[in-house]
Amino acid sequence: MLIRWHKNSALVSAILWIGIGAITIYSVALSSFGWGINLIMGFLFILLGWFLYIRANCFHRFFLTSTADIQNNPHFKRFLRLDLMFVLSTCLVGGLLLSASISRVFGEGYAVFG
Repeated sequence: MLIRWHKNSALVSAILWIGIGAITIYSVALSSFGWGINLIMGFLFILLGWFLYIRANCFHRFFLTSTADIQNNPHFKRFLRLDLMFVLSTCLVGGLLLSASISRVFGEGYAVFG
């Protein structure tokens, strides 16, 4: 059950960060001032989302291929809960930054950085 929450939360987090990167790159069309920083930061946000997705996918595959002894180990369960808190915090930060980017680009009509 906990691993499903972990996988779904990591997927949401990856989508949020990739969305931030896409909006940041799109914002270059609104303002040519600071286009370099918007492109660099947009690609970094997309790379971060891609990394979070790959990390969650590898962790999920590791969990599914591990034995029942490891899955029921209390230390491993504590690690899984701690990692779930990390993933949920990346979701929170990604959601805040995505809403700020949407407000900046579509509400104010300016580039995210610039």
